[in-house]
Parts: sequence; C-alpha cells; structure tokens
Amino acid sequence: MNTPAQSRLAVKLARWSSLLPRAAETHLLFPAFALVFLVLLWAATLHFIATERTRAAQVSTVLSQEMADTYEAQVVRALHDIDQTLKFIQYVYEQKGQVAVLNELKTRALLLPDRLFTISINDRQGSVVASTRQGGSADPTALAFFSRPAHNDRIWVSPPQPDPITGEPMLKFSRSLPAADGVFADVITVSVAAAYFVSNYESSKMGEQGVIGLLGTDGV
Repeated sequence: MNTPAQSRLAVKLARWSSLLPRAAETHLLFPAFALVFLVLLWAATLHFIATERTRAAQVSTVLSQEMADTYEAQVVRALHDIDQTLKFIQYVYEQKGQVAVLNELKTRALLLPDRLFTISINDRQGSVVASTRQGGSADPTALAFFSRPAHNDRIWVSPPQPDPITGEPMLKFSRSLPAADGVFADVITVSVAAAYFVSNYESSKMGEQGVIGLLGTDGV
C-alpha cells in the first residue's frame, strides 16, 4: 500500500514525464541552445578584451619608459653641450680678458648654432657688451644673476622668460666671467627657446594628449 508521500512523488514524476516530450520539441530546444551559445560567446569575448587591454597597457608602459629614457638622454646631451660652450668661453675669456673673444669664436664656428642659440656677455648693469646677434638691451636675467648672494662656478638656469621681440618663452643658461684679477666681472649667457627641448615630440607615438617637458626641482 502506497503512503501519501509516495503518492505525491508518483504524481510529480508523472507530471515531469509529460513535460519531457514537450521540452524536446525543436521550437523550445533551439532557443535554449542559442541562449547558452550566446552567453558562452559573450563570456569569451569579454575575456579576450580584458586580456588584450592588459597586454596593451603593459606594452604602453614599456614604450613610455623607452621614450622617457631616450628623451632624458637627448636633454642631458643638449644641456652638456650648452654647459661645455659656457665653460669654453669662460676659459678663453680668462686667457684673453676681453669680450671681443665672442666674435672671434663665432667667426671660427666654435660656438653653438646661431640659428638656435644666442650667446651674449652682459656687464653688472645687465647691458649686452657682446653677442652673437645684433641688438639687445639690458637683460633682466643677467641682473638676477648678479643679484645672487654668492657666485660660484656653477651653471645657473633662469625660469622661462618671454622673448622681448617674439614673446616666445626662452631659457637662459649662465656662468660668471671673472676678470684677470679674479674679480667677478661679467656673465656669459646662452639663450634658447624653451620649445627646443620638446621639439622632438611625435604625435604618432605619444598621441595628441601626451606630454614631455623639463621640470625643475623648484617646481618650475
């Protein structure tokens, strides 16, 4: 004799048995398989996208580091050339003790390219006493150099300043020029457009929103 629980189980089994033939019908089975296939396809696609994004980020990081190293080497080389020019003029000036040495070195093509760099000698009033280019008035950068509390044998770099003619930001690198008696007399300055240090920016590599630049320890 069947118990009530067994009777309920038998009813449920009979009900499920009646539904199986209907579930096996094509118009129900095909959509179910299609739904499962779409879910698996989307899962695989999202996984592929995530993997490619991670790989692209890794490649971008490596390329950015390589470009940063290359840019650093170029900037260091440019700064070295500027400082070597200042030291060379400083040495010749100490030997001959005259500002005319600047024109002599320019004539012999022993200075940085005149198309990019302007080299000048300023006195204590900031006035230009010699320059590789014609014209020029008192230079505030030279006055700032003279106003420093101490003058040592180190290169001094000015903050970016607008060119009085073009308005283009300029960077100026200076060293002192002692007279024959060793007293600090004049200052030699190399001026170059600030854009010179970022002229190798390539949009094809860095994009339209990329940035390269020089940042001083003072935040400028």
